[in-house]
Amino acid sequence: MTARNTITLTPGEVMLVRMIASLRAGVNRTLGTPDAKRGPQDGFHTDLLGVAGELAFAKRFNLYPDLTFNPRSGGHDFVSKNGNTVDVKTTDRCDGRLLVTPKKKAEPSDVYFLIVGEIPRFQLRGYATAEQVFDESNLTDFGRGECYAVEQKNLKEIK
Repeated sequence: MTARNTITLTPGEVMLVRMIASLRAGVNRTLGTPDAKRGPQDGFHTDLLGVAGELAFAKRFNLYPDLTFNPRSGGHDFVSKNGNTVDVKTTDRCDGRLLVTPKKKAEPSDVYFLIVGEIPRFQLRGYATAEQVFDESNLTDFGRGECYAVEQKNLKEIK
């Protein structure tokens, strides 16, 4: 893991993350967009962690983050400088897997990145292509519905 792949958000960035997550959670729940909750934490924590991971990714790759809070479900988080669509997955579990829901298979991103950490410090652990993620051997169920799970050891290294 290189130092370049450890990202620390500034206090101002943390405040921005909290504001965007609050707005997204409020708008999405008000309009009936399903909660992205996949674990024991509440839905807002999931939104907060997701926005923080996206901002950390944007900071690392010098991309502009999506600061909108329109209702959403699915889609891509970024388009890289070489034109690849990117979906960022964030977990606060240091041993966490890259988890992708089966509905993402209908309109897959080209690559999926895994970010691990807690506000304000994150580590970019690696990435997988859509082909790698949606391999049927990765389909599993941890008790909250089926998902595709890629172990960190199977992720491609970020150079």
